[in-house]
Amino acid sequence: MMAWGVQRKFEVIERVEANDDKLTTVSVMSMRRITDDQCKQLLTALKGNTHVKDFSISRAFNDDLLRGFADMLAENATLTTLSPGNSSLGDAGFAALLNGIVASKSLQSLNMEHRGLTPESASAIRACFFQSHLRHLNLASNTLTGALAAALSQRQENGGAARVSGLEELNLSSTSLTAHDGRALAAAISAGHLPSLTTLDLSNNAMLGAAACDVLRAAAASSHVTTLDLSSTGMGGSGGGGGVDSDDVSGVGAALLDAFSSPNSQLKVLKLESCGLTRAALSPLTAARLESPARLAVFSLAANDGVKDVDLVHIVTKVVHAECLDLGQCGLSPGQAAAIIQALPASTRKCRLFGNAIIDTSDDDVNALLDATCAHLEDLDLGGYGLSQE
Repeated sequence: MMAWGVQRKFEVIERVEANDDKLTTVSVMSMRRITDDQCKQLLTALKGNTHVKDFSISRAFNDDLLRGFADMLAENATLTTLSPGNSSLGDAGFAALLNGIVASKSLQSLNMEHRGLTPESASAIRACFFQSHLRHLNLASNTLTGALAAALSQRQENGGAARVSGLEELNLSSTSLTAHDGRALAAAISAGHLPSLTTLDLSNNAMLGAAACDVLRAAAASSHVTTLDLSSTGMGGSGGGGGVDSDDVSGVGAALLDAFSSPNSQLKVLKLESCGLTRAALSPLTAARLESPARLAVFSLAANDGVKDVDLVHIVTKVVHAECLDLGQCGLSPGQAAAIIQALPASTRKCRLFGNAIIDTSDDDVNALLDATCAHLEDLDLGGYGLSQE
């Protein structure tokens, strides 16, 4: 059972104190009012509670409450998911909670999205990586330029041996990462410092540039990363700072070819949306013919207008087979879309072509697309025409 807000705040605190076995989730929303004293009572009650597993509270904390929060985390043995504070938490608040986060043996998921963090949180991030029991860490929408590289560069315990991370899911979307951060992450994956990592989101970090290719290669070679989002990372040359050199844009295609050819690859979901990919960038793929095409659950090249000039039929038939193929907003013509649909392999069940101005053409063009639809395709998204085998 879930208790939302604090509209019945006294009852919620009483139920937490009573260790009500039906109360497993407590969420204190920012639009509700809870006093410092009530917050302190709630944190104290959670110390000995053995049924609440998911706790989120969106409010500012003074130093006393931060200490109480850390103490609660250190003593509670049941809490698995935590979302503390709001954008005012900042580096100091994160640091104040750190001892509790590291001490907790039950905490598996920590949401620090949009918490006002800066590169000053590098040490706290390192501790979450290598000293906690966390499996899921969300750091999205914080300004962490250089922090990731710093966190990964020093992973020694005090006076002890270097540790590996138990993280399985890491969200670094929209964190202003640079190429230096990307290369450090790729090196950490390759060196086996993140051996449990399965899901990695680096989207909306335009300064990663060519380093996103390094991460792609490392992830594909790792034998454990299954989901990778490199959307809007500038890997096609459109990013700032660490963007791909215009004379070496084919490095993107080479990295993709290496990833698709890797015998160790466990990648199932690969998103490369809004990466500024072009014909030159993908040229290694159009020249490749793999004996056994890579198989993905999801492959997205959406919002890359430059791929309209690429031999996509070759790529989606000879290089990579995807159960769900997303080519939305790629500037495709009705003829190109029809050719792709007709050529799709039997393993492709869903195809997204939304945003390609296909429905703004004549009915004859739409009919041609429908005629080209493969019998094995279960869902075809043409924008205004949503089709299903049902």
